[in-house]
Amino acid sequence: MTNLQKFLDFLSKPDYATKFIAAKNSNICVMCKKSAKEFSTEVSKFEYNTSALCERCQNTYIHKAYEHFVYR
Repeated sequence: MTNLQKFLDFLSKPDYATKFIAAKNSNICVMCKKSAKEFSTEVSKFEYNTSALCERCQNTYIHKAYEHFVYR
């Protein structure tokens, strides 16, 4: 299973909305549950506000998938 598929499966779970809200309220990542208080760029910070993914998970689940499709 690819990282993109893992991410899509996670998003489709019935309790995703609850996990998303809890992560945002606690400043943690919705996927890995690690701290999501520091970001190296404003774009990563903005993405956290949208997805509740820490920068590491953003790179793993979003950016690598994007690169796969764009640079294929």
